[in-house]
Amino acid sequence: MLEKPLFGWTKVSVSGIQIGVASYIEDVPLICLDTFISYFSNQIGSFIIEFDGEGTEFGLVEFCDSLCVLQTESDGIAIREIDASASAAAMLLQLGNELVRDIEKNLDDWVEWNDFESDPEHRKHMLTEKCKMLKEIIREKEKERKR
Repeated sequence: MLEKPLFGWTKVSVSGIQIGVASYIEDVPLICLDTFISYFSNQIGSFIIEFDGEGTEFGLVEFCDSLCVLQTESDGIAIREIDASASAAAMLLQLGNELVRDIEKNLDDWVEWNDFESDPEHRKHMLTEKCKMLKEIIREKEKERKR
């Protein structure tokens, strides 16, 4: 879902398709983790996440059991469904797993992503704990889906 951050930018992909490039202006890994945790913990009704691309905005939204990409364009907002053959719930479980793998794989880079953080060890701990929490929640959701 998130490529290795480089020079304050990260490519965001869904189902192998790049949907945009997010800027360091926002704390992308923490926003993503918090959004997935809230969604899978039933704290929010529908999934929605926005990214700042410095001059362009893009995001993901769950709508009518579909997962859609939204992107700003010069004449408005473009909306496209990602995969009509897959349910949003299944895709979000897969995406949540990808998110955790991507953050864990490049953890040191994600610790440095937000250079406003005064304590890198605290940030590393926070990212690690939220990844563990999301993995556990996803594991439970996957068990529920198999029943």
